[in-house]
Amino acid sequence: MKTFKAFGVASKNYQTKETAYGDTYTARDNSHPSTPLVMPLNPYNSEIIIAEAILEIGSGVGRNLKWIMENTSAHYYGIEPNESMRRFFWDYQDKKWEPRVTLVPTFEQLPIDLKADVVVVTFTFQHIGFMTPDDVFNVTDITKEAMKYTKSDAVWIMYEHDFEDNWIDRWKQECNIHFAVYERLYPFEHLNHRGNHHLIIFKQNTNPITNAISSVLE
Repeated sequence: MKTFKAFGVASKNYQTKETAYGDTYTARDNSHPSTPLVMPLNPYNSEIIIAEAILEIGSGVGRNLKWIMENTSAHYYGIEPNESMRRFFWDYQDKKWEPRVTLVPTFEQLPIDLKADVVVVTFTFQHIGFMTPDDVFNVTDITKEAMKYTKSDAVWIMYEHDFEDNWIDRWKQECNIHFAVYERLYPFEHLNHRGNHHLIIFKQNTNPITNAISSVLE
């Protein structure tokens, strides 16, 4: 039976909050910028802003929490299977946000009736792909499991790469995903210190929208 657990670089045993912080993406100036969820390319900006529940897969020490807390009124559900990463979450986040945060190690510990409006995945799937052993969730397994806790038309926002494993096309087909936005090497101003990643935005259970963006930036 397959299980959802920390894999690869995400399975490190962090002994200090500083090392955990560093591996949740820090810029060269040691800042910890969030990935913005609202941007000119996103056709679902209004749905992000009014979201009631946002689910993040691979929450780390909460790099994306600040943006979500300050720009939406949503309750944040973070899944982080690495206990040594998860335990430092509140060392870096303002505890005034605790009433709006649920942090769990596995999907099974999410509220059974959760139906998230938005799913966020950043710097996570790129280290998993289809590289996992047979008994560990790959990106398709994770996606299908997450969809049990989302609304049927939930919006997904991802910032990932496929340099470690060529996973995107297979994952898209297996999960019946149609991209609304797919910008390879998208230059987020504050998130390109380790090289640009690919911006992926889609809505569950939809056909390709007419003006879907699909480009490759050299």
